[in-house]
Amino acid sequence: NMSIEQIGGILRAENLNMPSGNVEMGEMNYPLRVQGEFESSEQIKNIVLGNFQGKTVFLKDVANVNDSIRKMTIDAKMNGKPGIEMMVQKKSGANTVKIAREIKKELGKLQKTLPSDVKIMTIFDTSDFITHSINNLSETLLFAFIFVVLVVLFFLGRWRATLIIILTIPISLIVAFIYLGVSGNTINIISLSALSIAIGMVVDDAIVVLENITKHIERGSTPREASIYATNEVWLAVIATTLTIVAVFFPMTMVSGLAGIMFKQLGWIVTITIVTSALAAITLTPMLSSKMLILQSKRKKTGRFSHERLVVPWLNKLDNFYVKTLHWALHHRRTVVFGAIGIFIGSLVLAGYFVKAEFLPQSDEGQITAYVELPAGTRVDESVKIARLVEDYINREIPEKTLVSTTAGAYDEASFAALFTKSGSNIINFTIALTTVSERERSVFEIADNLRTFIGTFPEITKYNVTTSQGGMMGGSNTVDVEIFGYDLEQTTALANQVAEKVKKLNGARDVTISREKAKPELRILLDQEKMSQNGLNTAT
Repeated sequence: NMSIEQIGGILRAENLNMPSGNVEMGEMNYPLRVQGEFESSEQIKNIVLGNFQGKTVFLKDVANVNDSIRKMTIDAKMNGKPGIEMMVQKKSGANTVKIAREIKKELGKLQKTLPSDVKIMTIFDTSDFITHSINNLSETLLFAFIFVVLVVLFFLGRWRATLIIILTIPISLIVAFIYLGVSGNTINIISLSALSIAIGMVVDDAIVVLENITKHIERGSTPREASIYATNEVWLAVIATTLTIVAVFFPMTMVSGLAGIMFKQLGWIVTITIVTSALAAITLTPMLSSKMLILQSKRKKTGRFSHERLVVPWLNKLDNFYVKTLHWALHHRRTVVFGAIGIFIGSLVLAGYFVKAEFLPQSDEGQITAYVELPAGTRVDESVKIARLVEDYINREIPEKTLVSTTAGAYDEASFAALFTKSGSNIINFTIALTTVSERERSVFEIADNLRTFIGTFPEITKYNVTTSQGGMMGGSNTVDVEIFGYDLEQTTALANQVAEKVKKLNGARDVTISREKAKPELRILLDQEKMSQNGLNTAT
């Protein structure tokens, strides 16, 4: 003689953890908490529902209690095998590379405690792109150093002179790193780019000073005399040259806003490095030249493969060609001046017509994320079928992949991932990791275009978006956003659809989406109040 509502009410009342007052004992005041939440199915079976004819009635007397598995609302696959996703988000301002390194270290420890058939794989790691970029810039810095050495050695032909000039590079770089440490900045893409720019310029002043010192020595001056008089001749020109470079980069330190964040560090590093190199050129370079260089008469006789025999003749020919060119330019002043003006104006015109503009260049991060949406209300089973078809295409047509992560269906609404990605029974998300750029012939943009074209062939898919950066999973925005405001939802939706159709026809337009979700179908139950009251029922029961 118990209704389902009564049994449900008893279960709700029993399955509680709640505070229930305080108890004072001696000097202490203890808060009380009643812990009644169910921990196992055995507890539920033995819940007392009441008494009947003097006997206690348990839930197991009137019901079957089964400890079963909750119905799956999401299907997650990693390289075609069942999996679950875990997302780690760093604090604002924290070092991405450091956090990622610590996480990988802990995951390595965790892997040892897992069963042999459970593997931990990285779906996407935002630190990878940063690490690769810094490594590439570090290599660029090393190659720049090597080529500077070779160029200086080629033109000067003296290893002692080359060594004197090369010492300017580490001194200037050390000062730049001191600035980074004092200012609290880090070694990042901007700072390394600045060093790559500066490393070729830091030797310019030293080369000018040293070349003049060498000329004096070749004319018979002692290294000490040559260092003094030659430096006095060019030090003013060296400082003027340095200040012209500073005049270009120093204003960057005063830029505000987003551009300031990106270029302020570059302006400071180049300015500091160049000023340091100028000071080294007019102090350190003459001092080292006076100690290390030797008189022309004391140099050893040249051999068959010496600099004088192999390089100097070519440099003499270059000198002769330059003298002739200079002679012609001086006798055709109008031609040179008007020609330079014409080239300058022509460059501006051509740049306006042929050089495109954008905020930041696209980068191949080796990752593709795809968001696919089916009609609202589609069952998870149907979404999984489409997901498998797209997965088959990826496995067949994208050999460059290293990992494919697929989720079809809805996350638990309380999950952390629901904050960052759309989810629902009709939503499918793909994450595809590719090999490095050097290991594949196609770019990530070509692969994404092919995937975009394939997904567009499904009539069941109402909306899709394919992005080529790791920011795509974290809600990266499109290139152009058109916002439509109004008070009538139906009218603004209709306008949005019209705009979307026109934009889709534009050359180069991709992933045109409307932010407003389509109305989801639902079933409504309308209650007959009169009949309910006749049977002693209300809306709650």
